[in-house]
Amino acid sequence: MAYALPASTLAPFLYAQLLWASLLGWLFYDQWPDALSIAGMLTIVASGIAVAIAERTGRIAQDRA
Repeated sequence: MAYALPASTLAPFLYAQLLWASLLGWLFYDQWPDALSIAGMLTIVASGIAVAIAERTGRIAQDRA
């Protein structure tokens, strides 16, 4: 039987993956992400934060009801 982890548990690994990909790209290929790549990374992180905040406020509102 497979054990599924919740997305909130896996999210920090996604952010770490973005950092490691940038760092390893610099170390092995001497290449930094361009502006469009950085904008995409920031979009991913911002949406993750927005979802976390929405989930938290939803739980708080649900607990009050």
